[in-house]
Amino acid sequence: MSGRTAREYIGCNRGQECAGCELKSRCVPGKSEARSIYQDEYDAVRKRAADRLGTEAGKKAYSRRWSRRAGKGRFGVIKSVMGVRQFLLRGMKKVSMEWNWTAVAYNLKVMVRHQIESKGALATAG
Repeated sequence: MSGRTAREYIGCNRGQECAGCELKSRCVPGKSEARSIYQDEYDAVRKRAADRLGTEAGKKAYSRRWSRRAGKGRFGVIKSVMGVRQFLLRGMKKVSMEWNWTAVAYNLKVMVRHQIESKGALATAG
């Protein structure tokens, strides 16, 4: 099966209940008269995860995830803003040194930005 999970057809409302439903336009696609529902073997897991993320604790935990925002942003800034797209030196030791300088430059940039933002916050508070 080319890596996809099998989807099981679990039901179709033949339009009896849909005809008088005020929410029909939301759940029945296009010009269809009824809604077909499919599920695969992971739907129960997805439902449990969605239920957990719907709670206050789940929302708080999800907001702390760094993978959504930090990883791509750091390398994007290094590549596009700082212009570091390839190493200029050759050899592992020299490349490591060059990367360390790039990381120091990026961290200084972040520290300066935080310093400016904190002074701005102090100025508006006082």
